[in-house]
Amino acid sequence: MYRFTLARFSLLFLCLAAPSPPTAAHETLNRRTFNEVVDARIRPQVEHLVLQLVQQGKSMQIDGTPVFNGSDKFLPGKIALAFSDLIATLPPDDPRLPRYLADFRSLAATTVDDPNDSWGIYYYLSALTRLSGEGRLKTALDPLTLAKLRVRLDWRTFVDVESYKLIEHPSNYYCVAFAIARLRYKLGWEDAAGSDRLYAQIAAHYQMFSGPYGFADETDGEGRFDRYSILLAGEIAQRFMETGDSPPAEVRGWLRKSVDVMMLRRVRPQSRSLRGNCHRRSPDRRRRPGCPR
Repeated sequence: MYRFTLARFSLLFLCLAAPSPPTAAHETLNRRTFNEVVDARIRPQVEHLVLQLVQQGKSMQIDGTPVFNGSDKFLPGKIALAFSDLIATLPPDDPRLPRYLADFRSLAATTVDDPNDSWGIYYYLSALTRLSGEGRLKTALDPLTLAKLRVRLDWRTFVDVESYKLIEHPSNYYCVAFAIARLRYKLGWEDAAGSDRLYAQIAAHYQMFSGPYGFADETDGEGRFDRYSILLAGEIAQRFMETGDSPPAEVRGWLRKSVDVMMLRRVRPQSRSLRGNCHRRSPDRRRRPGCPR
């Protein structure tokens, strides 16, 4: 599990990394397992870039591009998650561990006041949950930074606390808010009332606008669907599982339907129905301008 997380979220750095290797290297790479790719290629490069970030701070550049140029509103969370995954791979007697925890502490203090929205909050809380589970949270954060994070890493920054309506976000962000609330509950930062109410919002939206099909409409009934509409059920299920619970029966039902669609895609590879957002429709059901026919 940790290998998947490291590979997925550490692309913060790798998307700006070195050019692709030659064809022979590709052929060798294709014969490796995914874990081998993570161990041999991704983790060493992430470690190098994280340590470069520790050394250079906010002046760091990758291929001439400033890392802290304000374009990524999830950046603090991505950094925290990549670094926490790296720390989690170290055995307790590894001599690098005390230094990496101190470096995490320093980076957290450096970025705590930076913009960090929605997904970035979830990434950061995922990092803190991992560190807390290993008994390292108090070592990895100074008291002031921890106090600030406890206030700022909150789903209420984009959900109205009275109506539980999303603030300028599409409906799939209910799942992000739900994930944040679940992790805050697991950390002991709040009770389960918020996550329960947010899940109820997700379920009501599915029941009202998805009918018997179980695919999430990004709007309140305007019929805006894409690949994420199918994948969202898996994401909701994972949010229960990552916090130690089993997904409810209705979530498993949505997920079963999503799996059926994906299997149909495998047996009909010529289908274009899952390509990006171009198969979303406007409220009057017409294809959007610029989308292929």
